Amino acid sequence: IVRTFIEEMINKKNIEGMLNLLADDIYYQNMPLAPAIGKAQMIAFVKDMGEIADMTLTIKNMAANGNVVFVERSDSWTMNGVKVVEPFVGVFEVNSEGKISRWCDYFDLRSWEWSEQHPKEFFVKWARADYKNHYK
Repeated sequence: IVRTFIEEMINKKNIEGMLNLLADDIYYQNMPLAPAIGKAQMIAFVKDMGEIADMTLTIKNMAANGNVVFVERSDSWTMNGVKVVEPFVGVFEVNSEGKISRWCDYFDLRSWEWSEQHPKEFFVKWARADYKNHYK
């Protein structure tokens, strides 16, 4: 399900298909930013990042332990005229219904800040990480 989510939904910009693979109470977090809980907050987070074009997630390695899937990948996108390629590690949990219930991405936040591609308000709004609910 995680490979399908990345390769068939995100890379092909199939938003409806992507949302169908997520649990309604999805816990989504770009570490170390604040989490988005539920599909509505996740959509708000993505919209707050700014206009993203040409986004592609390239899987390098995947490993699973039960319902937890680790994905090492390289993400590339263009935002506000700036082309970015970043290494990421994503950790996904799949619930008993076959939906992604938790998705946390780990990356170098400083490189995002240095590229100055995101609206300034984005970091003000989402930079307040609260880790008390990180591990449900």
